[in-house]
Amino acid sequence: MSKLSSYAHVPMKDRITVTLLCCVSFVCIESLRNKWRPALTHLSNGLRIIESLPMSMLNELRDAVPAHASADPSEDVLAMDYILRLFATWEISCALFAENFKPVIAIKLYEGRELDGTLLDEFETITDAHRAIVQYTRDVFALVWLTKEQQGDDEFWARPVPHRQHKILMERGDHLTGLFQRFMETPRAPASGTEEHYSICLDMLHYKCARLICQTLHQKPHQRQQSLDVVAQHAELVALATLLHQGLVTKQRDTGALPRSFTLDIGIIPPLYFILVTCQDPVIQGKALGVLRNYPQRENLWDGNFVRNLLVTVENMATYPHEVPAIAEEKTGFDLNVQHGHQDLVQAVAFNAYGDRCATGSVDGKIKVFNRHKDGVWHHCDTWGAHGGEILELQWLPPTVYPNLIASLGIEGRFKLWAEDPSAAPGRRFSASSRATTSKAAYEMRSPKYPYRSFSMKHNEETRHTYLALLSTEGRLVVYENEQPENMSEYTQIDELSICPKPSRGEEISFKVRFDPNLDPCYNALRAGVASDSLGLVVAGMSSVKIYRSRDVIATSYGVAQTQREFYLAVEVGVHRGLVRDVAWATGNIRGYDTIATACQDGCVRVFRIDTPHSADDGKTWATTELTKHENHYAQASSKAGQPNDKQQQQHQSGLSASLAKSGSHVERHFSGQPGQVKHVFKEVAKLDSHRTPVWRVGFDDDGQILASTGDDGKLVCYRQTPSGTWAKSSELAMIKTRMATV
Repeated sequence: MSKLSSYAHVPMKDRITVTLLCCVSFVCIESLRNKWRPALTHLSNGLRIIESLPMSMLNELRDAVPAHASADPSEDVLAMDYILRLFATWEISCALFAENFKPVIAIKLYEGRELDGTLLDEFETITDAHRAIVQYTRDVFALVWLTKEQQGDDEFWARPVPHRQHKILMERGDHLTGLFQRFMETPRAPASGTEEHYSICLDMLHYKCARLICQTLHQKPHQRQQSLDVVAQHAELVALATLLHQGLVTKQRDTGALPRSFTLDIGIIPPLYFILVTCQDPVIQGKALGVLRNYPQRENLWDGNFVRNLLVTVENMATYPHEVPAIAEEKTGFDLNVQHGHQDLVQAVAFNAYGDRCATGSVDGKIKVFNRHKDGVWHHCDTWGAHGGEILELQWLPPTVYPNLIASLGIEGRFKLWAEDPSAAPGRRFSASSRATTSKAAYEMRSPKYPYRSFSMKHNEETRHTYLALLSTEGRLVVYENEQPENMSEYTQIDELSICPKPSRGEEISFKVRFDPNLDPCYNALRAGVASDSLGLVVAGMSSVKIYRSRDVIATSYGVAQTQREFYLAVEVGVHRGLVRDVAWATGNIRGYDTIATACQDGCVRVFRIDTPHSADDGKTWATTELTKHENHYAQASSKAGQPNDKQQQQHQSGLSASLAKSGSHVERHFSGQPGQVKHVFKEVAKLDSHRTPVWRVGFDDDGQILASTGDDGKLVCYRQTPSGTWAKSSELAMIKTRMATV
């Protein structure tokens, strides 16, 4: 998937298709691992991508006939049709058991049809019945999500529009009952015991479940518990589920081709879970539990692990008399106690890309490297004196760069690169002697005026270019580029700018800079006009956070025109009430947007979503030529600028003016709408205050699914993204004092 996103000749539609397939694969993998929360997260990520697709692609879902039933379908049409139907099926299934799960496809298909009270015609085939049930079920769950905050609010449901929406769905549900009864009395109805008969029974189960949800949508919880009619409908649902269960036991489903795709059915397990957690009748609960316990077949999102955990949950429901319990999930723990050997406080820790090498930096200026062996034990590899004081930051370069390199930044403001000699003995691989107070680095850089306080490096595997960003205490950001990874001592400055006003003397300062770790900008950013090779930087200066993007500009020096990179301010996030101590940029922008997190002195961890809005009516398409034509434009402009033309020579800058422009680059950059600049917008999706003390560090995992932070309370708090898109606390690690055994 990462390689696919790097090839410009691959159409954007194919990239989206492969990305959605990866989401499906991740859902299946997490299901096999018995981790249903990550599975739901990957499913939500795929739905967010589908949410950005044009409505013309989703309109195909209104037809119950899959693409393979049409005449001469292409492979692309088959793949996308199957994926969309699979996600549409899964989201309805998950909406029955997962709290706050947004049915994206159902909501998009419901838009514009909220007040459509047109009654359906008589069913001619089982396909007509299936299409009506699917549309009705989606509409019900769309209305449930859109009105989830007003359930039980009499004043809201008395309003004309909500009242009309609910009335339309109830009337359509009553009309469907008659249509089903009349269809089953016709000769076209399937015979009892056939696959078609079980198919229509399954549709009836889904329909009655959705109709019950719609009926109790505007009621308060106590009204639902006391209604005898609701209990009777639960009993009818269990009877249908029992009929389906008996059919599966007596006759296993045929592996041949069926009139409809059973692999896209949501099955009976989610409705059974809905019955178990909402019905108050113990007899009905016992019957539903018996069906679930003996259910013989795996289906869709549900496998044996899920069914087992579901049974554990519902069998222990007596423990939760007033709330719906969460599905049980296996818990694992660990005991970690690593003796790092530093004589002072460890200030910086960094792992390599594989997670089998760890570098630690101490206040005494020494760096230690540890290697993890096959037995899982960490062994000391090397120790050397890197800086004359505290080590602020460490970073491993990718393993594809030979030899292995570690970058470090000390309190004295010196940036250093350390190269490993694999042929040397342990203890001397990064330094000539382990006894040396300060060792010689492969490359070293320092600011002429103000010391550096933060750095970030990014390596492009395709172009083999390495980029280095350094941020000093006066708020000056300098970006360098290296074109030869074999010679890491040659860096060329490509841009320099100021990110904030210079702090006053004696004022407490805080600066951080991080590169966008993704290979390319997200596909929505490409559609909005961001170049595929554009660099992204998130910079924290004092209490402000800014995101910069690079663009190609044509500069002329001594009559020669050439393309250069220049960073511009894409968006400023200014909602912090204290110094921003750390920033992090998440990987996984396949979702169509970027995610950043900040650690603030006010005790909060904030998560922001960064979007690049674009108009669907801008005349552009998802074709690769459309997304990359601005790059060709710069290349053409550069080649034309090199022609000896008098008119062009008057427009180009002279060598002196170019030098003056470069010397004035220390001022702050602002968005001005120039060619190549794309406006970004931000949205705060989470404000997490679990620490309740100043937060110092924040970071994402390699998938961008887990966020971790540390603060003055000495705890490591991990957060996960919920299916609704928000972030919630998932675990907490705290240090405890233990008495070590003595020999």
